[in-house]
Amino acid sequence: VGSISGTGVATLTTSGTLLRLQDFAGTPGNTVSIGSGTLLRVTGGSTVTATSLLEVANSTLSLSDAFFRIDGGSTIKTSQGPAVRLTNSSVFADALYNSTGQIQNTLDFTGTIVDLTNSHLTVNTFGRENLQLDSAFALRLGTNEPMFRLNNGTVTETLANPDGINLAGSLTNNVQSGVILIATNNSAFSVLGPLLTFEGLAFTDPNPLVQLTSSTLNAASVANVIDSVRPSSLQGQLLTATNSTLSLTSNLMTVTGGGLLSSPTTNPLVSLAGGTLSTGAEAFGA
Repeated sequence: VGSISGTGVATLTTSGTLLRLQDFAGTPGNTVSIGSGTLLRVTGGSTVTATSLLEVANSTLSLSDAFFRIDGGSTIKTSQGPAVRLTNSSVFADALYNSTGQIQNTLDFTGTIVDLTNSHLTVNTFGRENLQLDSAFALRLGTNEPMFRLNNGTVTETLANPDGINLAGSLTNNVQSGVILIATNNSAFSVLGPLLTFEGLAFTDPNPLVQLTSSTLNAASVANVIDSVRPSSLQGQLLTATNSTLSLTSNLMTVTGGGLLSSPTTNPLVSLAGGTLSTGAEAFGA
């Protein structure tokens, strides 16, 4: 969408899902092959707006690049979400998005970003950014609406990411609604770096930021699962887990020098009921 030379600004708007792939089982006659390795490219200051960007059902898909590539001061927006929904599918991509170029791009999401049901998603990293110019970012969620929702789903990040999910610098003045992760029904979320980095964010949702029910959180690196490196605040609990497994190579959480994390909740900041907790160091470090 748009002109790579930057001479043509385009706008694509739809009130539904931008792309739906169904019944591509990877068998002869039922395959998907994307030459560029990405499903959507937005360039030259162009804008794509959709209720949802991608739905994949009953399919197997492998992409050598990100789901979405954006450059040249362009914008990708969702008006409801989820941005990506997988049902009964197995998908690999290098990243969810790849933001490049010398002009700042904009990622503006309303609603859940990734929603999995009976599905597997593997990415090398959640997002790729220009090292000199991060994207302008907004994530607008409803009450107890998660960034990631897993129902018998697995999300695996294969490369170490020093920040994990870091929403700093968002278009919402560093005020963040909703929660980060809700995983249920034998789901698993696996990262090689921290799950979260707090960097000057104020979370407004009174519900736990991370909610696990009969699910697994794996963090297989020396990084902490949750880092606070600049003053941040919650309105509720940080993490709750019921009959779940937390397998952590390092700490569950660390507040580093200059970091601050506060919450007015009278409930435990972290609440575990049944299941397994394994850490390679202390549960909390400071």
